[in-house]
Amino acid sequence: MSGASKEQLDAFAGLAAESAKEVTPLAARAAELGRSDGAHALDTLLPYEKQGDEPKRPERKGGTLTLVPFAEVQAERREWLWQYRLPLGRLALLAGPEKVGKTTLLSHLAAEVTRGRLEGDRHGQPMRVAIATLEDDDSDLRPMLEAAGADLSLVESLRVTLDDDTPGALRLPVHVEQLTDLVAAASNPPVGLLIIDPIKQTASTRLKDDDEIRRLLGPLIVLAQSTGATVLMSAHFKKGARDEDYASWKVSGSPAWTQVPRAILFLDLDPDGDENDGARILADAGVSGARRQPSLTATIRSVTVPAPWGSIETARLVITGESDARAEDMRNGDAPTAAARNEAEEFLRQYLSDGEDHDSKTIRRAAAEEGIADRTLDRAAKRLGVGKRREGAGSDTRSLWRLGDGETGGTGGTQPLQALGVATPATPATGLPTAMNA
Repeated sequence: MSGASKEQLDAFAGLAAESAKEVTPLAARAAELGRSDGAHALDTLLPYEKQGDEPKRPERKGGTLTLVPFAEVQAERREWLWQYRLPLGRLALLAGPEKVGKTTLLSHLAAEVTRGRLEGDRHGQPMRVAIATLEDDDSDLRPMLEAAGADLSLVESLRVTLDDDTPGALRLPVHVEQLTDLVAAASNPPVGLLIIDPIKQTASTRLKDDDEIRRLLGPLIVLAQSTGATVLMSAHFKKGARDEDYASWKVSGSPAWTQVPRAILFLDLDPDGDENDGARILADAGVSGARRQPSLTATIRSVTVPAPWGSIETARLVITGESDARAEDMRNGDAPTAAARNEAEEFLRQYLSDGEDHDSKTIRRAAAEEGIADRTLDRAAKRLGVGKRREGAGSDTRSLWRLGDGETGGTGGTQPLQALGVATPATPATGLPTAMNA
């Protein structure tokens, strides 16, 4: 303690005296227990409080740990709100670029749930939908729900009222206990889908790392499991990010956003669609316990719904078929321009105009010299109906392309919507056309 002042020495002496008062009874207790190793005995007794002749354990924090043999664990059949895309009782994520139509898609899904139209374990059973929206006003969301054909009596908006009776916003995990109680209490029918749009705006603290994100999402996992509802949250893609090889890297922020949910859907512009035709791709970016499902094509259409003063213009999403686009191929909202697609198509027309087979590697090299990206070239080949076949075996295998006698402008075959998990009932109560005759 060289150099310490008299006041500092006196303070230290006082602390030492107080510590001695605490340690002396423990030392005596160690002697009573007959332990020859006094230091070890003290270490053993320090976490305890003396109460009679028996030490008392401090109150456990965080619950009690037990070990359960898996022989006693019962396997449970996975149930689906939307077959192989959205599991019941699980946390799910919908991600896509800003302004791509995520809220329009969420309105579509909400409508399907309230009408019992999604193919899955609740098909034919209308269920409630609870929506917490932090970017759109309820008065803007209602027309979208009407346009999608929702039963508005089964769609409920989650509202927060502060202690001073002023409107507030959902904050997680602060409100998660109340939210769980509300979802659990709903019945006849129960809540099948809870939408949080977007999830990041609900955070009551700044989300700086994986641990904080997991603390935010963890209670939502418990909510989903305890209520049996699908909890579907939305998030944005990264801004200005390059194409990523892994779908999870596309979502803005920490990897935890895609590691924690058990199901992930991506919505983006259709790379094979025209810029202004409303074409979208809904891709399966991974679902725990299910094989990857085919991507779906969709369009967002402008529609009008009745209003007391006349009508309101809003948007509606309609699923139209399947696509071979993958979540990994989605371009963060930066789809190739119509000019780039047209250039690639014209290049292929000229290169394959002789009607002969051409090695795809040679075609790709020639296209690269013209500044045409591989993905743009592949999309152009698909739109033109380029025939492809393999020749040879092993390392000598070649992929040969040939322009067929008749070009096709389509984006591949489609299946009936029922086969895609999209039911096609009669015209909904709003009087708007269904997906089959829109």
